[in-house]
Amino acid sequence: MRVLVLSSDPLARQALRYALEREGGFVVQEIHAMRSREWTDARLQGPWDGLLWDLGTASEAAATFAEEIDIAWLALVHTAEDAREALRWGAQGVLFRDGQGERMIATLRAIPHGLTVIDDRFASDILEEQSTRSTQELPESLTPREEQALDLLAQGLSNKEIAARLQISEHTAKFHVNAVLGKFNARTRTEAVVYAARMGLLHL
Repeated sequence: MRVLVLSSDPLARQALRYALEREGGFVVQEIHAMRSREWTDARLQGPWDGLLWDLGTASEAAATFAEEIDIAWLALVHTAEDAREALRWGAQGVLFRDGQGERMIATLRAIPHGLTVIDDRFASDILEEQSTRSTQELPESLTPREEQALDLLAQGLSNKEIAARLQISEHTAKFHVNAVLGKFNARTRTEAVVYAARMGLLHL
């Protein structure tokens, strides 16, 4: 499995690479910064199976950069709020930064297959929010295109993959995905999928 490791902390990058190569048998390439020369070169050397992003604290710059990611990615975060932001940006996995290596490796193996992995230390908060929303009525019906986008979201597809499947631009795909999240009052893609399933709009 070929994985990119993105972190501004050189010690963290080395530790993550060591763990992935020694314990997981991954082929790893380090990237020190968003939109760096390393990132540009790595994209040309693809395809890659996943990205491990030592995100730390969510920021506007990180949100913008996340739009460029076209592979399954796992975010390592400091807080539950940062995890929610990463999920909203399209992360397929979110773990606390101090988590165990075995869990990190298992998550990286799972997310390319469309699975979403959430650290159990803040999963209960996210599920509680979803449960509250599940008792609400859908404020506005989805358009046929939004229903298609929702189905593909449930399959774990990225905006780029949704665009390709529906034969529309990535910008338009992002517009439809954001519309779905807005109508469900969901902050993350995961929340939208779970809410839709509980409303009977999806059968997972």
